Amino acid sequence: MFVPDTSILTDQPPCSFRTMVPEDEPFAIRLYGITLRHQMSLDAVGLTQEQIDALTEHQYRLMMIHYNSNYPWADISIVLREGEPVGRLIIIDFENEIRLGDLMILPEYQNNGICTYIMRMHVARGIAQGKKIRLHVEKVNRAVALYEREGFAIVEDLSSHWLMEYSGR
Repeated sequence: MFVPDTSILTDQPPCSFRTMVPEDEPFAIRLYGITLRHQMSLDAVGLTQEQIDALTEHQYRLMMIHYNSNYPWADISIVLREGEPVGRLIIIDFENEIRLGDLMILPEYQNNGICTYIMRMHVARGIAQGKKIRLHVEKVNRAVALYEREGFAIVEDLSSHWLMEYSGR
């Protein structure tokens, strides 16, 4: 099996993490809205800004209900760059699997090694623990290319999403 290049993990990490707290919710909702706008053409459907904000907040709350109901043990973290919030990460540890549940980074901090660092960190942990490393990703998400580059392969078509699993390169 291919083992990822973990040298990125020994250098100065591009980010740090802290557990998400209720005071982080406005940031998380804003991040979710920005991410949705990049993946969906919400502006093109004729919604007002107020309607878009209400829709994204509602969708965010439904997503968090899903994670909290189905995976109450999930690790929900805020990703920090130089102490400032730049993203959110949800990791779900199962007995035989590490699931990268959700990873969102503000657009202005993308392509700076943060996602690569996070991916390699959890792949290395999964390999060390003898666990599969999996994720779900929307088919339209441009991060699919990053996941493939980092050794993930599509293992199941879930209609609007793919289930990807680390298989090495």
